[in-house]
Amino acid sequence: MCDCSNSPFTDSKHGHIVTGNLNIVSNHKLQVLLSKGPSFREANKIDWGKVFLCIKRGVVDCAKSWCDKQKMDVRVLTEWKSRLLMEVKCKIQVLKKRHYRRSNKILDDDEVKTFLTDFHQKFVITPTDKAGNNFSIVCKNFYICGYRLATSLSRARFLPAICALAGNSGVAAADRPCDRCYLALVTRGVWTLPEVALKFFG
Repeated sequence: MCDCSNSPFTDSKHGHIVTGNLNIVSNHKLQVLLSKGPSFREANKIDWGKVFLCIKRGVVDCAKSWCDKQKMDVRVLTEWKSRLLMEVKCKIQVLKKRHYRRSNKILDDDEVKTFLTDFHQKFVITPTDKAGNNFSIVCKNFYICGYRLATSLSRARFLPAICALAGNSGVAAADRPCDRCYLALVTRGVWTLPEVALKFFG
């Protein structure tokens, strides 16, 4: 069970945490990273040796392709390849000196990793509908309940479930977390979290 009732970030409509307020993330480093949006990616350290090998492979393939097309011996381009690769090496040396030093990735920080592990036990970070660069932080229990309900209704074609809206005295909400979240009664036969959800939330 969650402790949303004690949080200042609880949504009054749902009774659970559903927020875009990053103050809920108490780790400052992670909060700063999340504030950059879901499209942001931390820069990787450049492996210049790998860069050169990739360019060299491309030059060799280009030379072979041209020679095959023109029916020429590939050795006629040996000098051209050597001079070109020498230019590439010189350019890489210049870029290595200019390239500013990368700081360590925030997501590689041990403190951030520990915080995220605990955070994921309580919350789900999910894209916000119709807002491409926004996301919401949702109570994990509430999110899984919604997922269970949605998949159960879909798989059973709505037949085994009876929805009771608030104030409807015809059907009382059952004493289960999902039913309390959504004021809906779901039959026991479809009360199973699909395997696909277990992979993500288990």
